[in-house]
Amino acid sequence: MVVQRVIEDSLPHFKRYFVCFDALKRGWKVGCRPLIGLDGCFLKGSFKSEFLITVGRDANN
Repeated sequence: MVVQRVIEDSLPHFKRYFVCFDALKRGWKVGCRPLIGLDGCFLKGSFKSEFLITVGRDANN
C-alpha cells in the first residue's frame, strides 16, 4: 500500500494498493506471451497523464 502526505504534518492520503495472488501470478506467467515492446507518451490537454502501450506479436499473422 502506498500513501502520500500532502502536507508534512497532515495525515497520510491513500494513493494505491496492489494485490497479486499466487495462482493468478502463475497463470499469467504460463498463459502470457512475451512482450515485444513497451512504449508510452505524456498526454496534454484536459487529460494530463501517461499513456502506456504494449505490443505483442500474433503467431498466426
